[in-house]
Formats: sequence, C-alpha cells, structure tokens
Amino acid sequence: MFEIRNVSPTDIANLLELIKKDNIHLNNIYKFLDDFLICKWEGHICGFGFGLIESDLFFIQGIYVTPNYRNRGIGSTIIKAFINKCDVQNISKLYINGMDTAFYKSLQFTQISTQHFIENKNFFFSIYEKGVPSNIYVLNTKEYVFHSRCQ
Repeated sequence: MFEIRNVSPTDIANLLELIKKDNIHLNNIYKFLDDFLICKWEGHICGFGFGLIESDLFFIQGIYVTPNYRNRGIGSTIIKAFINKCDVQNISKLYINGMDTAFYKSLQFTQISTQHFIENKNFFFSIYEKGVPSNIYVLNTKEYVFHSRCQ
C-alpha cells in the first residue's frame, strides 16, 4: 500500500535522486516545499505533487508518478490530498495545468479559457512568468464530490 504525506527534510536526498534519475526538470524545487506531497510505496518515493497557495487559490504546479507505479491511482490520490488540504485551509479554487484532459475531467476539473487566465493574471503570472499555458483546469473545492475511485 502507498502513503501520501508532506515531504520532510529526510526525504530531500531521495527526492532529488528520483528527479535526477527520471530526468525531471524542476526549477527551484525548494520554493515549493511547503506544499509538496510525496507518495511512498514500501519505503520508496514513487510519486509527488507540488504547488503554490495565493490567498484562497491553490495552483498545482506538477504531479509526477514514476513509470513503474502508474495506473495504480497514485496521481488521483495525490490530487485528492491537495483537495483535502484546500478544504482544511478554506481554499475555494484548485487549478492545474496539464495535458491529460480525461484524467482531470474524471476528477471533476473543468477546463478554463485563456481569457480567465488573463483576467486573473496577478495570480497566474506570478506562477507562469513565460506566458499563458494552453490547458488550465479548475476545480471548485467547496463543491467537490469524492468518488470511490479517487479515495
């Protein structure tokens, strides 16, 4: 069984080793450590997710599951943990940028327009300094309904 939890200082060396081994490009990982979750399976880090909080909004910067552990519900469980975190901290909107439309829609995310992105530019441009991403999804955490496949 796997365990999802906040990253701790003792995890950093193993996390950096995984990032290097799987050739993951993360800039300035240390600025995300307050909102960084890891997934461990039998003592090994097999996935992680990280993001940023801005007032009552949370933006998931990335979700990663190592290839050998994919299709086991780890990615959706990491997102569910972020949804729970939003609920506890009274955060109303959870955003993510990604390409896997079916995956995000299965978790009740809705794709939003570039116009929405531009209207909320203070939040988004603090995260994406290099332009407007094309696939942004939003979830109203106050209306989220947990399904058995996401628990």
